[in-house]
Amino acid sequence: MAMRKVKIGVPLVGLAAVAAAAFAAGTWGGGGSGGQQGGPVLLSGSGGTMSLLSGGPCDATLGTNSPLACQLTSTLSGTVTWSFVANAPIGMGIQPKSGQVRWTPAAGQARTQPYVVTAQASNGSQTENIDLTVTVNAGAADPAGIYVATNGNDGSGAGTAANPYKTLKKAVAVIGTSAGGSARTIYVRGGEYKNKEFGDPWTARSESSLVRIKDKDGTSTLPYTLRPFGNEYAKLSSDVTAISIQDSDYWTIQGLEIMGGAQAIDTNVSMALWWTEGEDAKRITAGGIQNNGSDHLTIRDNIVHDFPHGGINNRDMEFLTVENNIVYNNAWWTISGTNGISSVSMFTTTGNENLETVNIKGNLVFGNQSLIISHVFAKNNVKLEVDEGAGILLQNEGVTDVTPGSFDNKIRVEDNILAYNGKSGVGLNGIDEVTINRNSFYRNARVVANGGDIAARASVFGAVTNNLFDPRSDRWTIRSFNNNFTNVGANATTGTAQDNFSASGLESMMVLSSIFADAANGDFAPAGSTPDWMGASETVRDAIAAKLAEYGIVIASPTQTVDIAAMKLRIFQDWPVYYSVARNGQGVIKLDANGNPLPFILHDPVTDRDWTYAERCDYPGMTCS
Repeated sequence: MAMRKVKIGVPLVGLAAVAAAAFAAGTWGGGGSGGQQGGPVLLSGSGGTMSLLSGGPCDATLGTNSPLACQLTSTLSGTVTWSFVANAPIGMGIQPKSGQVRWTPAAGQARTQPYVVTAQASNGSQTENIDLTVTVNAGAADPAGIYVATNGNDGSGAGTAANPYKTLKKAVAVIGTSAGGSARTIYVRGGEYKNKEFGDPWTARSESSLVRIKDKDGTSTLPYTLRPFGNEYAKLSSDVTAISIQDSDYWTIQGLEIMGGAQAIDTNVSMALWWTEGEDAKRITAGGIQNNGSDHLTIRDNIVHDFPHGGINNRDMEFLTVENNIVYNNAWWTISGTNGISSVSMFTTTGNENLETVNIKGNLVFGNQSLIISHVFAKNNVKLEVDEGAGILLQNEGVTDVTPGSFDNKIRVEDNILAYNGKSGVGLNGIDEVTINRNSFYRNARVVANGGDIAARASVFGAVTNNLFDPRSDRWTIRSFNNNFTNVGANATTGTAQDNFSASGLESMMVLSSIFADAANGDFAPAGSTPDWMGASETVRDAIAAKLAEYGIVIASPTQTVDIAAMKLRIFQDWPVYYSVARNGQGVIKLDANGNPLPFILHDPVTDRDWTYAERCDYPGMTCS
């Protein structure tokens, strides 16, 4: 083991500084303000080359409330993993894969702070310790807010930077009350925060979320914000839903890494819960951010990954902004309503049809897919197929015209990168007036065969323009199930055998031999012959590349396969008598017009046959005792 004293850092220069400023402000695509989100930047040009630039030395002198952002290097050869050995001050964090360090010392942390980090070679045979010192002088005061830290205490804490709370639940309970005073922001110090029962046996679980924000409204002038302190790495790890927002208007969720437990689940675990609804199935229904009935919500600059349910789900709202997030590897293991980002059951109160109230922009959305046959308990039947797992889903409960109580407003999906999602990159169901502009689509509909990079059912496009498509060869560029391609303008694609642009009236669609510089290796810059005004902007691509490098994330297709036949047989084998009849989702039996119980039906689309519980033993492969 080697020990060395180092001083590392290169100042930001040129275009890198411009991109870093955009990243620091949280304005990848020109939207939002990210506060104190500084840090190193990776730039990817049209050729896909990347250069790493750092914000300052890890041996440093700075003032309180001034952010430290620096890049560690090791003399060890090959890939290394970074961690702290000793004395890391509260709030300081290190990215294990990249070696990037972030910290914003609070007012009470003015002192000389030695700390030790270690680099371990990927083969595990070599380690290198690095001895560092940060000197913090008195500087700016702490911003007003409620503070949470890994060393906090919910009982004796005061929610200040000097005496923080331990949990987000406590901070949310206090904000907006007399105990919280005028505070409008919850600051989460760097570190990892887990739900209380994380890793406990599922038979004894009581909690359903890491934190729930319920009936707590901000205002247009005094919104609430949940975010890291300064530039620190705050990570929420949850094997139940991480953030549940219910009937709470004017909130911003910003700058967090939010990780779920999907990697600990497999097909067998999920199928064992296929006939289970409600709280008993929460292991596979855990989502990243779940919004029900909360309006004027902004979800910005988060990394949401590995949840068995959706990454960012929104229901029953009118005003929503989802921008500059990385949402990946979600939606694998639950049975309904599972996508990367979704906005469903929207409503209109403004009466202004020209108002754009839902904006989804600047996001990287990849690897979100459903691997399980879909099942909605409130329905009378199940079609035995996988029918979920879009990158972005917009759905309005089958409403296709402007009718009382429907969503009349406009939606914008812009400047996103969507790759390797299981159903479509963008899916529409019962949606009017959506603008889909300047997005980059790559190899979506990985699992669902009748999908495309865009798939629309019972929907009308507002405008589909300036998008780049490189679809899977056996799928569609744009799949409209009602064959309505009105308002689809200039876009570019490699095309597929299923596409028939002339018959669809899509003569404006350019078909090129190549679209992206090297999408298979994460470079979504336009290829040489591709118009550079199409697809995700360079600003968004650069900011995403920086974040991927910082967190050690690789854009890659999931590797799982779906065995539909085996899942079908398992469903028949496990079919409980309780579901021999249709129920309403709350256990109440559904009745026909004569007052008789409706049978619950399993429909096999391969044989086009309906099966009842009484017939289940005749299903191929079934044996009933």
